[in-house]
Amino acid sequence: MFKGSERLRELVRENTVLRAYLLFSHIAHIVQEYANDHLYREVGISEVQYRALGHIVINGGSIRPSELSKQLSRVQHNTTTLIDRLRAAELVTTERDRRYVNINVTDKGREVYIKTYPVAIEIVNQVMSSISEEDAIKLEELLCVIEQNILGDSLPPEK
Repeated sequence: MFKGSERLRELVRENTVLRAYLLFSHIAHIVQEYANDHLYREVGISEVQYRALGHIVINGGSIRPSELSKQLSRVQHNTTTLIDRLRAAELVTTERDRRYVNINVTDKGREVYIKTYPVAIEIVNQVMSSISEEDAIKLEELLCVIEQNILGDSLPPEK
């Protein structure tokens, strides 16, 4: 055991906010891994690929890479890699329109998104199975506070 590690454990035990943050961070990772494993096993795509397809479909079947990056909260080079993987799987195509690149969902991509939706709902139902409607509302409010703390003024105004 490292010198001072007992004191660190004590400090963590005493700090409710730190404990909550560590638990939140840990649970977020577990939920994402659970979703990835389930989606890969059932449909063959990752959670972020499913979310990307969803944003493209909901946006009318086409989106710019910069907008997709914002929607997914990812840096541009990670989005480029994601788009390359979606293109390799023939789920999207890209086309240059004068100054811009557009990502377009293919028929296959739309079919995969539709096929994946019930699996995504299963995942949500499993993860949230013992959370009441009232607790879900509280959780949503708390997560919005955390988002506001991180993003601050960069968030779009609420409707």
